[in-house]
Amino acid sequence: MPGPEWRSRSLAPRHEPEGNGRDRSAAFSLSPAFLAMVLTAGLLGPVGPSDAQETPPLRGPLDASALSDTPLSAPSAQAPRVPSAANGQGAPPPLPEEAPGTEITPPRIPTPEGIPAGAFRLRTEVTAEMLATDNVRQTETNRKADIGERLSARLALESNWPRHTLRGSLEVDETAWQETGLDDLSVGARIESRLDLAAGQAASLAAGWRLAPEADGPERLTHALSAEAGWQATGGILRPSFGIGVTRMIYTNRTSSGDPVSTGDDDYTEPSLRLAVTMDRGGRLRPFVAGSYSWRRHDRQRNAAGISRDSRGGAVETGIELDDAIWSGRLALRYAARKYDDPATGTVKGFGVDAALTWRPDRLLVIDMNAGFGIDDTAVAGAAAVRRYTGRIRATRQLRENLSLQAGLAAEYADYAASPDHEFTLRGDITTEWRLNRYLSLLAGWRIERQWSTLPNADYLENRLRLGLRHRF
Repeated sequence: MPGPEWRSRSLAPRHEPEGNGRDRSAAFSLSPAFLAMVLTAGLLGPVGPSDAQETPPLRGPLDASALSDTPLSAPSAQAPRVPSAANGQGAPPPLPEEAPGTEITPPRIPTPEGIPAGAFRLRTEVTAEMLATDNVRQTETNRKADIGERLSARLALESNWPRHTLRGSLEVDETAWQETGLDDLSVGARIESRLDLAAGQAASLAAGWRLAPEADGPERLTHALSAEAGWQATGGILRPSFGIGVTRMIYTNRTSSGDPVSTGDDDYTEPSLRLAVTMDRGGRLRPFVAGSYSWRRHDRQRNAAGISRDSRGGAVETGIELDDAIWSGRLALRYAARKYDDPATGTVKGFGVDAALTWRPDRLLVIDMNAGFGIDDTAVAGAAAVRRYTGRIRATRQLRENLSLQAGLAAEYADYAASPDHEFTLRGDITTEWRLNRYLSLLAGWRIERQWSTLPNADYLENRLRLGLRHRF
């Protein structure tokens, strides 16, 4: 996967002791894996640029929550869209031929074939990195530098049947710091299927699970389990789609030793319903309108503070899908609202933009642009919900057949409902990838992150360096 993954970190101030009882030797439990990657590089050795191989990125982080106020998207005309916030990333359409005399020679990098496994094909990606930061706790004062390790493993299995599709993915990502003993672990698994029915119809089924730290409170872990089923018309000018799903969220608090403890205050089950209609006249632009509704029901009617957290939410979205050799993706305006049973919170609503666009100005440059808006619960004290606005732009330039450069800029604004608090986070990064041979790449990058917040001791500035190896097959 190109570049460092941008994932929402803590937006609340961290109050952690200097020592948390964690054995420091465990922070470098990833060292054998990292040394194995280095030995692999030495054994395989670099080869000529013509032997380098470009591997398209595996799917991004699995999103199993499928909440109603996550960004919607209109279904594609080629395949049914699973009623989930995780959108598939199909192969882009071929680029147009340049006029005579303006040809740009693309990198001669073959498409990876993966590992054949009967009627399926397996693709793997393992990344081992050394990290260095000047503010590991992301605090305004008492900044502390640290050195850590990150190990990321991704596995994808996809069928190669002439009809129907079945794909599964598994992802593990862990970062461990040496001095502070802090760690960050996320695990996700997902399986999706598409059934091509007769008379221009298709059905879809999906299920997933994800374990990750909560966005607004890294001291809490979230377990998100989801299941979805959908139907879509794949022919005609008007193409309706329908989907139902259910999400189960479980929260666990981490003690000073890192052990999870479940409180059950915020655990909930959320069924959801989605509808969408796309107009396809065979052109490059396809307008669509989509809507969703969900009911969030907590296991306990009131939490430890005596607040009822049950809520009902919905969203409406209208926009266009683009299907062009230069531009592809979607762009939409979105309205979301969530009504809480607690009278002090009431209804939280707002407008935002939902976008996922890819621009290919030439054969060597790809620019990805994303934007999102959603309303969700939060762990910040004194706030019942948060309106979260996000945006990101990333450019990837192929400098040589075996050398690429990436630069990205991301912004996030959190507006806490029933509270005067708000936060703005800005992130920038530069990453280069040098393919040593067909399977092995050397990664080097720098990231800077700055946050401005009205919460006490929540402003911070962090610089982070990374150096590692990536093996893909």
